[in-house]
Amino acid sequence: METNSETVKKENPILKIAVWFKNASKPIKIVCAVVGAVIVIDLICCIVLAGRKSSPTVFMESLPDGNLSGFVSLDSGAINGGIKQNGFADFGFSEVQKKIIEKIYEANGSCALVVKLEADSEKYLTKNPESKSFILRFGFLKDEDFLKKGRLKKNNRTTDNRIAVSADLTKLNGAFAVSMALPKGASENIPEGFFIYSDAPCKILGAYVCAAEIGFDKSRDMPFFGFSSNGGLIDSSFSSVDFSSASETFAVQNTVDSSMPEIIVKMIDNEEYKSTIEGNVFVKLNAGGEQLSIKNVKNANSLVIPSSALKTPFVLFDIAENKEIVQAILMRNPVEEKEPLFKANATEVFVPIKTDPGLILKYPKTNWRVADYEIFEWDRFPGILFFDTRNYDIQDNFFRRMAFFVEKQGYKGRILSNAELQGKHGYNAHDYSPESMANFFNEADRKGVKLNKEEETLRKILLQNGLLLNEDGKMKAGKGGLVSISQESADYLRVQLLAHEGWHTLFFLDEAFRNYVTAVYYNLEPNTQAFLIDYFKSQPSLGYDTNDEYLMKNEFMAYVMQQRLGAVADYFVAHAKWGSVQKYTKSLADYIIQTEARGFVDAAIMMNDFVFDSYGIECGDINLVRR
Repeated sequence: METNSETVKKENPILKIAVWFKNASKPIKIVCAVVGAVIVIDLICCIVLAGRKSSPTVFMESLPDGNLSGFVSLDSGAINGGIKQNGFADFGFSEVQKKIIEKIYEANGSCALVVKLEADSEKYLTKNPESKSFILRFGFLKDEDFLKKGRLKKNNRTTDNRIAVSADLTKLNGAFAVSMALPKGASENIPEGFFIYSDAPCKILGAYVCAAEIGFDKSRDMPFFGFSSNGGLIDSSFSSVDFSSASETFAVQNTVDSSMPEIIVKMIDNEEYKSTIEGNVFVKLNAGGEQLSIKNVKNANSLVIPSSALKTPFVLFDIAENKEIVQAILMRNPVEEKEPLFKANATEVFVPIKTDPGLILKYPKTNWRVADYEIFEWDRFPGILFFDTRNYDIQDNFFRRMAFFVEKQGYKGRILSNAELQGKHGYNAHDYSPESMANFFNEADRKGVKLNKEEETLRKILLQNGLLLNEDGKMKAGKGGLVSISQESADYLRVQLLAHEGWHTLFFLDEAFRNYVTAVYYNLEPNTQAFLIDYFKSQPSLGYDTNDEYLMKNEFMAYVMQQRLGAVADYFVAHAKWGSVQKYTKSLADYIIQTEARGFVDAAIMMNDFVFDSYGIECGDINLVRR
């Protein structure tokens, strides 16, 4: 059967359109040509945009292998790396990036996305003088933000109640970095991506993931603002930090397996704002009704405040005085600098909590990780450990045998058996050098003495923190020093003991300080030095070996420097009046009373000048933080 060609022409719609266009007027043909060109251009743009999704301009930086990884671009703002006025840039995480986020979270206990942005606020305000403010918003994209086909839902991220970090860009100009932490447990529910919105043009410089930090830091290449997964508002005045949502990111209690976060405070390195021997300069922070005073000294531009030392750490921190001195306030998980050698358990912890000594005395016992003791490390001097024990019995279990071996006259160099230790007391506070402790453990091992549980725990703590080194089963001295005080001591005594023992550890650690103390000791007025030796002999409970010159120089320094400069004379005059001292060495004791302990005061002034210049601390006060 033959087909009629005329019938085919009538039934074919394309031919019908061709015939219509051929017979149409010239104006109609022009309109049709323009419309067709627009359609073709749109198709080309779609093809180009689709192709450019695989050629991103914004990358995840600092990957473990050193390579860059481009984010998935979900719109033109993401592709161009810049946000137009009232525009969005939406990015997706690749599967590789999700794996990296998961690894960082597992390694650090937290993870945050940091985005680097640049806004020319001054230029925008010049062009738009009627603008009072313009807002930037940054947040995560989740499963519910996407359609089934993987396309982003329109307008889903513009709702007012969406969790995000916000900023008024009229108060920010130039480059800055903003960070938002993933919530706890995020390794099992990683976001699909992130978005950035801006009322004004804004450039995206890059992004990276790292351990979470909450707070601000204006000492970096560009100002940094960090937030929890609950977002927040950037305070461009750098006058406060809101930690009220930090519990969504960090642990809220200390356990043997996890520690509460630490707070890093950085101060400006400018002589104009530093304390001097004539007067101190303090930064004052209000934290939930508790005020912290931080001494700003030239030798310490940053310090560590354990959040577990505070009454209410997850609150707004307001800088009440000298905010221009503060460069950063950042909350983060403690950084473990040494690989764990031993696993913590219900009765033993081995890694110390870093802190300034000023926060140890009132550290809440409810935040101890184990019941019998807590260990701290001086944040400014790695290897200097502070023990706080529940009572004298616990402290004796740790240190009594060592006290007799290291210092007690008539016992030095001997490892006493448990039977010999019965009924004996060590000291109410202790201090030991790595050399003394290495000798103690080596002698105990050589003699085959079975040490108690606390002493073996102590050995592990010292090995974990580098005060002891294990060389083929033999203990070798590392660096640092150890202090121990007890909760059983009265509060006023704990203050004095902490200072006294703290000075000992600096004597152990710093050769320059030892040499200076030695010079002062040998130049001490002869009657003053003779009185000190006789005073030690007159107090049998001390049990010092007065023939040990190293010990005598160390104790001389600590007894002089354990109280403030103005109290040195009263301290030694009062002790010279004791009946036991008068009975043992009356003429020398009377000499100290008559001269108002001038020799000790002169020595105190010289040593006080040295430690202030070297460490920024003073007689009677080894702390930089007060509350």
